[in-house]
Amino acid sequence: RRPRGRHAESGVLFPTLRGSRTRASRAGAPGLIVLLIAIVGCLGEDPRSAFSPPGSGNRTTLRYEAVSSGGSMNCALVNGGAAMCWGRGTLGDGSTTESTRPVRVSGSIIFGTLSAAQSIACGTSTNGVAFCWGANIQGSLGNGTSQFSPIPVQVATSVRFTRIATHSHTCAVSTEGVGYCWGQNGQGQLGDGSGASSSVPAEVAGGLRFSDIVVGAANSCGITSDGEAHCWGRDWGNTPQPVPTAQRFEAVAMDLHTSCGLTAEGAIFCWGWNERGQFGNGTRDEGDPPSYHTSPVRVDSPLAFSKLAVGAHHVCATAQQGGIYCWGSDDVGEIGDGTPPGQSPGGEVLFPARVSFGREVRSLDAGVGSSCAVTTDSEAYCWGWFTGNPRSGVSDVPVRVGG
Repeated sequence: RRPRGRHAESGVLFPTLRGSRTRASRAGAPGLIVLLIAIVGCLGEDPRSAFSPPGSGNRTTLRYEAVSSGGSMNCALVNGGAAMCWGRGTLGDGSTTESTRPVRVSGSIIFGTLSAAQSIACGTSTNGVAFCWGANIQGSLGNGTSQFSPIPVQVATSVRFTRIATHSHTCAVSTEGVGYCWGQNGQGQLGDGSGASSSVPAEVAGGLRFSDIVVGAANSCGITSDGEAHCWGRDWGNTPQPVPTAQRFEAVAMDLHTSCGLTAEGAIFCWGWNERGQFGNGTRDEGDPPSYHTSPVRVDSPLAFSKLAVGAHHVCATAQQGGIYCWGSDDVGEIGDGTPPGQSPGGEVLFPARVSFGREVRSLDAGVGSSCAVTTDSEAYCWGWFTGNPRSGVSDVPVRVGG
């Protein structure tokens, strides 16, 4: 394989918003967002609490604040705290119908954070109450039941949270910095030392105070208030264990079996699986399953990074010098550099490659086969699959969410 994208930081690339190969999908009905607002209004909700006043005609202008990329389902915060989702899965609007356009999540919740996975999404309201919707595998909705819910349900706790992350299990950080997890725990991913699944939040053992916790398929990781990384789950044990590194991290991100941390100096270190080149250092692992690396490895780039996102098989980051860079799997265009899906050498990019996008961004996320960013002027763009643009089912460059 000939790695692509190494040290490709020169030049300015502007977005090429062109059509690309489209998987079979159904365009959203005209005026869907307006219809949803009208419906919830009839139920007694005041849509103005989450949406800014309409722009022209009867269409509400959406201003994006953050996007969480789960892969087949993505969700976004818009207009001061409303939640909208698109893709295939449970979008939170009371149905199980997929949509290529964003649809509004039911209810009058004003969200402060969101986290989307393949079949579940969770968020915290601006006053710290946690809500989840979708699949409820072994209690991953946290409401004390195992019942699926097509709309948000409140997590069964009086604890208030500042951060939340979901996969097949969910973890959150309380306003006091205490970690709580719920859902599947067969491999110790709740970190409470019990090994038993829980349909209500269980406190993470060890007495640590976290600034953030992220989750994957079978592990969870968090960073403490002083930047130390700890992980627990299948590859670590059922209580938090320190990640063997002298590095201190300002941010951490995780999906499936790979974790990465961002230092104050802008360096990125990754650990876990590297079967698709997620470490960004020109290597990839063979084997089935691949080896799990507990010691962090530095991404090979002279760039200093400022934002970090980890997808199932790829990683993206924004550079302090400008630009978004991605590396790892490029099966469906998730690298975003204009190479048609699947045509990268070996379907992988082993060093950071610049995304074909010239806008400044304020948030970034990655999921299963997709990457998304929110620009400083509050527009959302995604690349890979389920982009939220009905004219572009799969795209190797960023396209604007909603069309």
